[in-house]
Amino acid sequence: MMREPGHARVNYVGARVVDVVRSTVLEDAVLVTEGTRVSGFGRRADYPRELPGQVVDCTGATIVPGLFNCHVHLALDGDATPYPIKLPYLRSLAEPDLFAIYAEQARRNLLAGVTTVRDTHPGPGGQTTTYLVLQEALRRGLLVGSRVYLSLRPLVVPGGHGTHWLSRAVSGADETVRAVRENVAEGANLIKLMTAFAWGPLPGKPESWSRYFAPAELRAAVDTAHGHGLPVAAHAHGTKAILDCVAAGVDSIEHGTGLTPELVELMAQRGTFLVPTLASYHNFHRAGPGHGETDARVGDSDYVRRRQREGLELAIRAGVRIAAGTDSGFVYLPHGDVIVDELELYVECGMSPMGALRSATRTAAQLVGVVDELGSLEPGMVADLLVVDGAPDKEITALRAIRRVVKEGRAIEPDAGSPLNAEPLSRNVVRTEMQNTRP
Repeated sequence: MMREPGHARVNYVGARVVDVVRSTVLEDAVLVTEGTRVSGFGRRADYPRELPGQVVDCTGATIVPGLFNCHVHLALDGDATPYPIKLPYLRSLAEPDLFAIYAEQARRNLLAGVTTVRDTHPGPGGQTTTYLVLQEALRRGLLVGSRVYLSLRPLVVPGGHGTHWLSRAVSGADETVRAVRENVAEGANLIKLMTAFAWGPLPGKPESWSRYFAPAELRAAVDTAHGHGLPVAAHAHGTKAILDCVAAGVDSIEHGTGLTPELVELMAQRGTFLVPTLASYHNFHRAGPGHGETDARVGDSDYVRRRQREGLELAIRAGVRIAAGTDSGFVYLPHGDVIVDELELYVECGMSPMGALRSATRTAAQLVGVVDELGSLEPGMVADLLVVDGAPDKEITALRAIRRVVKEGRAIEPDAGSPLNAEPLSRNVVRTEMQNTRP
């Protein structure tokens, strides 16, 4: 990460600037950053010919706010290594090696234009303090990577989804309250509840329709988290589990397979966000057959994929607030520009390209609770922005054609690396080490 040498002020000249607050675009504009903040933007004709500071020619490009990915797992790299091999390997690693993995995924996200991520579940190994150190190193600019908001240890029920990862198992409202408070004390930025089966709901598999938390436990978690000013995210599949979560007042439904017209109307009324993660099952269905996944597993992914799309279409029509999230780190789902895969799927489901942009900028910032600082290019906002070729407000795929990524006013070099030596944790080396552990 580097500041443009010698210039506190940078003028981005000649670009189209997307105003996600008003859902408009200003043609032939000038956008000015001063240090870490956006100073303002306006028509080129309203600015003097000679501009103080550095001038960046953006002719033919569009400027959009830095993107959010509201559902990632920095402990996982999203390659094709089977979980029975990958997870034991991760559990065996020492903290410095785990830290380097987390940092590498944050770097990959930033280089793809994702300036902010929400990590919704730590890995199966290590300690949550390592995540907190990563967050602070990124905040100070010691590492090149997206800023990170952390759930730390999700709340799970004994034997439920997430039990084998870093989590807090609870049973009853009192234990739920205590676990939320422990997460708050540890430094979490949000509370995550694992309220349903990993995949689902699936036909012929009644376990995938389970409702893990009792309504009283959900209400206890939400009331306690909100009392501390933290939002609550619920991993939820199945109509009944989702209804319980929405009724309890969770802030976001993650995945949300099984939405109905009645549920999306209730979510719209209550202001509940949906983080769809369509790319996870879409990519699994697309890539799984080529990596030896069973027909049954691929069939399950296809079923969930289609149910999720149907639910998102309902949510869009009902006016539910959609915050972009991918589940990056899940198998066949690497960190980085998979966020564009996700947004392309939203457009396929009926969202406008401008709406998809808002889902990954302003709406996501509302969910994370930072809309006064991030998610738009209003004067005074943190200067997170992308300069891309083309017009992503018309063709969302243009987000892949990045000219420049700027985080907090600093341009990121395309080959930016970490000050730490992460070579032992490169993808190829990790895969080789995992393969060496095969029985």
